[in-house]
Amino acid sequence: MSHAQPPQYPQPPHAVPRYMQSPRRRMHPLRIWGIVAVVLGVLLGLAGCVIMAIPYGLFILGGGGNVDAFRDFAASFTAPGMIALVIGFVLLVLGIVGIIVGKSRLR
Repeated sequence: MSHAQPPQYPQPPHAVPRYMQSPRRRMHPLRIWGIVAVVLGVLLGLAGCVIMAIPYGLFILGGGGNVDAFRDFAASFTAPGMIALVIGFVLLVLGIVGIIVGKSRLR
C-alpha cells in the first residue's frame, strides 16, 4: 500500500513560502509588567475613590442626621482611601513608564 502525497501545485515566482514569513515579535517583559501595573493602578485608584465615598453614601442612604458624629466616622475612611489612591497613582505612573521603556527596548 503506497502513501498518497498531497498534490504539489506550482508556485508563482513571487510567492513567499510559509517558512519565510517574518516571525511574530514578542513583547518585552517590562512592557507586559507595565500593562499589568496600569490595570492594577486604575483598579486601585477606583477602589480608593469608592473607599472614600462609602461613608457619604451611607450617610445619605441613612437619611442624614448628626453631622458632627458623621465627621468622626468619615474621617476614619480618609486615610485608607488616600493610601489606596496614592499607591494606585504610583502604579499607574510606573506602568506607563514600563510600557514606554519596554517598547523602546524592542527596537
